[in-house]
Amino acid sequence: MSFVFVDELPPIQGRTTIDNERAEELIDEMLANPGRWAKVPYVWLYPDAEGQEEKKLIGRARNLSNRIHRGEIRPFSDYPCESRARKTECYIRINATKRQLKEMGF
Repeated sequence: MSFVFVDELPPIQGRTTIDNERAEELIDEMLANPGRWAKVPYVWLYPDAEGQEEKKLIGRARNLSNRIHRGEIRPFSDYPCESRARKTECYIRINATKRQLKEMGF
């Protein structure tokens, strides 16, 4: 019998999955611009949500923003992030001090 270990469960049918490459790209850009808000459309982080109705995307953006703020979404949970939602967009920033950034190697 063969089995594999995974870090995350696959999404439940009908749910969307975060694009980890885009999330890592966003984090790299936020680390290069500490303290500045990144305006990120929900569908940019979750491309499989493209085409859903705006009302649904507004709720999902709000939920994502709250979960990032609480540190529940990887890879954002590795950094001190602050997040707010406005319509279908999330505003995210890494609010690390210069000392914290230096300790992280930036």
